[in-house]
Amino acid sequence: MGGRFEFNPWLTIFVKPRKTIRAIVDFNPNFRLLVLSAIYGFCSLLGVAQNFGLGDKKEMLFTMLPLLLLAPVWGYLVFSFSSWFVFIMGKLLKGQGTYRQVRSAYAWSNVPLIVNALLWILLIAVFKSSLFSETALKGILTQGSSMLLIGAVFSQLIFSLWGLVIYIISLSEVQRFSILKTLVNLFLGFLLFFLLALTVSLILMKLGASSTV
Repeated sequence: MGGRFEFNPWLTIFVKPRKTIRAIVDFNPNFRLLVLSAIYGFCSLLGVAQNFGLGDKKEMLFTMLPLLLLAPVWGYLVFSFSSWFVFIMGKLLKGQGTYRQVRSAYAWSNVPLIVNALLWILLIAVFKSSLFSETALKGILTQGSSMLLIGAVFSQLIFSLWGLVIYIISLSEVQRFSILKTLVNLFLGFLLFFLLALTVSLILMKLGASSTV
């Protein structure tokens, strides 16, 4: 790590998240933020591509390429936007973490997604565009490929849950909260986001109704 740390944070974040995130935020809360944004954005946008069945569309690569190029931007926006809600509600609970430290805790909790990204690449190599088309995928599944797909999905779930555990522990470290108080912080952050989203939706619906009168 170029002398920055006495350990490799990409590895220790899995087993020693408190020690790792403390060293990172003390050094630079923005450390490797764009790399982690790209990793999150890559997995997230591929999930979007699959959910919307882009494999059913013509010229799928031309549709997916802009999504992949936007991965770092999308990941950065998600990290920054969601962390703001957690930070604001954490302040009400007397949290000690700065905004950048709270965002760093979220960003570094996504290191397990590296495994998910590799699994995405493996699945794309095996199933190609059929992976993003439910009808085409069903037509080519064999017993072996079905087991591969199920195993990959299960592994992605496990590493995503691992990332959630890392996030809770890392956030508790930067906020100097207990685990229970950290969960309250996350819940209130989600609640604030939900209320703001609901308010904006109601305003837009009201404006839409008014424009049709």
